[in-house]
Amino acid sequence: MASTHGSQSIYLISKRKKEQAMPASQRNYQSIDLMKYIAALMVIGVHTKLFMPFSQLLNFAFANVLARIAVPFFFITSAYFLKRGIEHKTNYLQHYLLSLLKGYLIWSVLYLPVGINWIADNYDLPFYLYPVALIVGLFYVGTYYHLWYIPALIIAILIVHWLLKKTNYPTLFAAAILLYGFGSLETYYGLITNPTLLAIVNRYMALFITTRNGLFYGSIFVAIGFFLWDYQDKLQKIPYTKGLVVSIGLLMIEACFIFDKTRLDMNFLLSLVPLSFFLFIFLKETLIGFTFNSNRLRDYAKYYYFTHAFFLVLIPSLAQLIDCQQLWDSQGLLRFGLTLLSTHLACLLLIHLKQQTTLPWKLSALLRHL
Repeated sequence: MASTHGSQSIYLISKRKKEQAMPASQRNYQSIDLMKYIAALMVIGVHTKLFMPFSQLLNFAFANVLARIAVPFFFITSAYFLKRGIEHKTNYLQHYLLSLLKGYLIWSVLYLPVGINWIADNYDLPFYLYPVALIVGLFYVGTYYHLWYIPALIIAILIVHWLLKKTNYPTLFAAAILLYGFGSLETYYGLITNPTLLAIVNRYMALFITTRNGLFYGSIFVAIGFFLWDYQDKLQKIPYTKGLVVSIGLLMIEACFIFDKTRLDMNFLLSLVPLSFFLFIFLKETLIGFTFNSNRLRDYAKYYYFTHAFFLVLIPSLAQLIDCQQLWDSQGLLRFGLTLLSTHLACLLLIHLKQQTTLPWKLSALLRHL
């Protein structure tokens, strides 16, 4: 047994050296796929309020600090692999954006009844204005709250791609940082002392509700993703592990600083910019010593994100019908577990249906864009 273990260790070491010798563009991205899956779990944890009402402090640390890395990571990975596709395939950007748009429209239609119900519960709008609200939502935050990511990603990609054609990375990052800085005023709202700036922020928030969009939020992370692809070989030489550790420290300091401050929301944290940058490099350069189906994990991450919101509406409704609403409200772990289980079963069903060859062609075409 010792000899077998030794030979396996030698094999793993030689395999690791061989993979490290490959160009960065040819490496295995299993670590990134694993992190995408973890990030999807984080999103579900945030939306189910995993640690509430058990601990408000723990919920703050998880939902408003740790899990905030999830969406920036999604932006960066999408941009990184998009840039790779642009360099290797003709018209890849157009095909990619069209695919995103088709998928977004399908998910928007699927969530339309939920979105209408949400408008009725949260806004005192006359019924004839519902179509206007839905159209505005479609172009800005989606027909349901978690769908904001797709229009934000599309807008951020268009902005960054256009700016890179007109200028260079230093100018791009300067613009993106300024935009992110303005967006972060929703987090640092309580620190605004300038009356003019406060009036601008209040006017903006009254019109657009949030700064979490492709312009203010997504641009910096898409720019990072593009930059990571273009300079990937040079970036291997930087001390990314130390950078990651320092960024985590900065995140903890920022969280402690902002904890008791007045804020409108907490989507923006300044330390997320360096943290997501170093995290991606660290994961890209980290080779996992065991094999797994990373393609399937990638599918799970995507479908977890898009389908879990259905069950955040369906399960509480069922709980109310069977007089278990109090149990649902009082058990964060139960909320998370039931939502994850339901979401995972829905993902398995979607993946199974997409693999079928006997479905009507219209349904197959629909599933292909999800």
